[in-house]
Amino acid sequence: MIVPTSYPRNPNMTGRDLLDDIRSRQEPASHHLPPRRDLVAESIARTKAKIDACFAGLPKMRATLKSKGQPND
Repeated sequence: MIVPTSYPRNPNMTGRDLLDDIRSRQEPASHHLPPRRDLVAESIARTKAKIDACFAGLPKMRATLKSKGQPND
């Protein structure tokens, strides 16, 4: 870890003290943790529901196109 020269130094600090001091001033590492599994499962379920809703309307669309005489892919 590179310590900026403007960092306030205590002449009695050891290298470990300096690192501990720097780490204590940093943000907690909680934002680096992976997302909770239950939140991921909820997100996947919502995405699947959206996809299913999109595909649910396809047979009706095909029937409408067929009744109007348009080619169906």
